[in-house]
Amino acid sequence: MILKAEDVSVPLDVPKNTRQKYIENYLKITRGSGRLMLFAGDQKVEHLNDDFYGPGISPDDNEPEHFFRIASKSKIGVFASQLGLIAGYGMDYPDVPYLVKLNSKTNLVKTSQADPISTQWTNVQQVEEFRENSCLNILGVGYTVYLGSEHEAEMLHEAAQIVYEAHKSGLITVLWMYLRG
Repeated sequence: MILKAEDVSVPLDVPKNTRQKYIENYLKITRGSGRLMLFAGDQKVEHLNDDFYGPGISPDDNEPEHFFRIASKSKIGVFASQLGLIAGYGMDYPDVPYLVKLNSKTNLVKTSQADPISTQWTNVQQVEEFRENSCLNILGVGYTVYLGSEHEAEMLHEAAQIVYEAHKSGLITVLWMYLRG
């Protein structure tokens, strides 16, 4: 079943003047199905090269552009990655639909050492400016929250502000919610 604009449930915090943009982004990001196939490309920061380097792994997989090549050849709703990676490689992959991951953390500090926290690197306004200047197909933003962390309140506050600002701009928002431990 292919959704039509009138089938999309638009949150009430999306202003009337951006409702149409939100609906268009929703239909693009779900390919009209109401379901999202998100291809995550934020692992280069979050996992560093732990998952992309070593015996049996092609050296090409070690390069961040590897994800962009995959995204450009796949039937995805959106490719999620950090703004810096999109800025560095997006010019060569302008047809890819993007979702900008606004926060990240590496795996260098283990949970046993400190409660996880992943604060915002960029904000919705910066993403909007980048979208306008780059002309890339940026449909949304994303943010990770570690529930149960001692920093949960700070991350939930940032997430709430991001959702509000993104909806004002007609952008879709994806929240990754991980239970601590």
